[in-house]
Amino acid sequence: MNEVKITGTLVSDADIRAREDGVHTATAHLSFNDKNGSVLLFCIDERVRHLERFKSGDYIRVFGRLVIHPQNFKASILVDRTESMDRGKDLPQDREAEEWNTARRFQANAKVANTRWATRARW
Repeated sequence: MNEVKITGTLVSDADIRAREDGVHTATAHLSFNDKNGSVLLFCIDERVRHLERFKSGDYIRVFGRLVIHPQNFKASILVDRTESMDRGKDLPQDREAEEWNTARRFQANAKVANTRWATRARW
Protein backbone atom coordinates (compact mmCIF):
# COMPACT_ATOMS: atom_id res chain seq x y z
CA MET A 1 0.00 0.00 0.00
CA ASN A 2 1.30 3.44 -0.94
CA GLU A 3 1.27 5.36 2.34
CA VAL A 4 3.75 7.94 3.62
CA LYS A 5 4.10 9.48 7.08
CA ILE A 6 7.05 11.84 7.38
CA THR A 7 8.10 14.46 9.92
CA GLY A 8 10.36 17.37 9.12
CA THR A 9 10.88 21.10 8.75
CA LEU A 10 9.35 23.15 5.95
CA VAL A 11 12.16 24.84 4.03
CA SER A 12 9.87 26.90 1.79
CA ASP A 13 6.52 28.62 2.08
CA ALA A 14 3.61 27.05 0.21
CA ASP A 15 3.43 28.13 -3.44
CA ILE A 16 -0.33 28.31 -4.10
CA ARG A 17 -1.57 28.58 -7.68
CA ALA A 18 -4.84 28.31 -9.58
CA ARG A 19 -4.85 26.39 -12.86
CA GLU A 20 -6.90 27.35 -15.93
CA ASP A 21 -9.64 24.87 -15.00
CA GLY A 22 -10.10 26.51 -11.55
CA VAL A 23 -8.30 23.82 -9.53
CA HIS A 24 -6.04 25.19 -6.79
CA THR A 25 -2.67 23.53 -6.17
CA ALA A 26 0.04 24.08 -3.57
CA THR A 27 3.64 22.92 -3.41
CA ALA A 28 6.24 23.19 -0.64
CA HIS A 29 9.54 21.55 0.29
CA LEU A 30 10.09 19.51 3.46
CA SER A 31 13.51 18.68 4.88
CA PHE A 32 13.74 15.73 7.26
CA ASN A 33 17.52 15.34 7.32
CA ASP A 34 20.16 18.08 7.13
CA LYS A 35 22.48 15.98 4.98
CA ASN A 36 19.92 15.16 2.28
CA GLY A 37 17.86 17.40 0.05
CA SER A 38 14.23 18.27 0.53
CA VAL A 39 11.08 16.38 -0.44
CA LEU A 40 8.44 18.02 -2.64
CA LEU A 41 4.95 18.22 -1.08
CA PHE A 42 1.91 18.63 -3.34
CA CYS A 43 -1.77 19.41 -2.59
CA ILE A 44 -4.88 19.73 -4.76
CA ASP A 45 -8.19 21.57 -4.15
CA GLU A 46 -9.53 21.48 -0.57
CA ARG A 47 -6.29 20.03 0.80
CA VAL A 48 -4.43 23.22 -0.15
CA ARG A 49 -5.40 24.64 3.24
CA HIS A 50 -3.26 21.94 4.89
CA LEU A 51 -0.10 23.57 3.55
CA GLU A 52 -1.14 27.23 3.47
CA ARG A 53 -1.42 27.52 7.26
CA PHE A 54 2.29 26.71 7.74
CA LYS A 55 5.30 28.86 6.97
CA SER A 56 8.94 28.14 6.33
CA GLY A 57 10.67 26.81 9.44
CA ASP A 58 7.62 25.07 10.94
CA TYR A 59 8.13 21.52 12.22
CA ILE A 60 5.27 19.38 10.84
CA ARG A 61 4.16 15.79 10.24
CA VAL A 62 2.75 14.96 6.79
CA PHE A 63 0.47 12.06 5.90
CA GLY A 64 -0.03 11.18 2.24
CA ARG A 65 1.17 8.99 -0.59
CA LEU A 66 4.03 8.98 -3.03
CA VAL A 67 3.09 10.19 -6.54
CA ILE A 68 4.63 11.74 -9.64
CA HIS A 69 3.95 15.50 -9.75
CA PRO A 70 1.66 16.16 -12.76
CA GLN A 71 3.43 19.36 -13.86
CA ASN A 72 7.16 18.76 -13.37
CA PHE A 73 7.10 14.92 -13.33
CA LYS A 74 9.19 14.63 -10.16
CA ALA A 75 8.51 12.26 -7.28
CA SER A 76 6.52 14.04 -4.60
CA ILE A 77 4.20 13.41 -1.68
CA LEU A 78 0.50 14.03 -2.30
CA VAL A 79 -0.56 15.47 1.06
CA ASP A 80 -3.67 14.01 2.66
CA ARG A 81 -3.35 15.79 6.01
CA THR A 82 -0.79 17.58 8.16
CA GLU A 83 -0.14 18.04 11.87
CA SER A 84 1.88 20.70 13.61
CA MET A 85 4.58 19.23 15.81
CA ASP A 86 5.14 22.56 17.61
CA ARG A 87 3.15 22.89 20.82
CA GLY A 88 0.41 25.48 20.72
CA LYS A 89 0.16 25.62 16.91
CA ASP A 90 -2.70 23.11 16.50
CA LEU A 91 -5.81 25.19 17.10
CA PRO A 92 -9.20 23.68 18.08
CA GLN A 93 -10.96 25.34 15.13
CA ASP A 94 -8.57 23.57 12.73
CA ARG A 95 -9.57 20.21 14.23
CA GLU A 96 -13.28 21.11 13.99
CA ALA A 97 -12.90 22.10 10.33
CA GLU A 98 -11.09 18.83 9.59
CA GLU A 99 -13.84 16.77 11.24
CA TRP A 100 -16.55 18.72 9.40
CA ASN A 101 -14.86 18.21 6.01
CA THR A 102 -14.41 14.51 6.69
CA ALA A 103 -18.10 14.11 7.57
CA ARG A 104 -19.13 16.07 4.46
CA ARG A 105 -16.90 13.90 2.24
CA PHE A 106 -18.42 10.69 3.63
CA GLN A 107 -21.96 12.04 3.23
CA ALA A 108 -21.27 12.92 -0.40
CA ASN A 109 -19.97 9.41 -1.08
CA ALA A 110 -22.78 7.60 0.74
CA LYS A 111 -25.54 6.02 -1.31
CA VAL A 112 -28.83 4.63 -0.17
CA ALA A 113 -30.09 1.68 -2.14
CA ASN A 114 -33.55 2.14 -3.54
CA THR A 115 -35.18 -0.86 -1.93
CA ARG A 116 -38.38 -1.31 -0.03
CA TRP A 117 -36.36 -1.50 3.19
CA ALA A 118 -34.83 1.93 2.56
CA THR A 119 -38.23 3.63 2.37
CA ARG A 120 -40.44 4.55 5.25
CA ALA A 121 -43.01 1.91 6.16
CA ARG A 122 -46.62 2.97 5.91
CA TRP A 123 -49.33 1.11 7.71
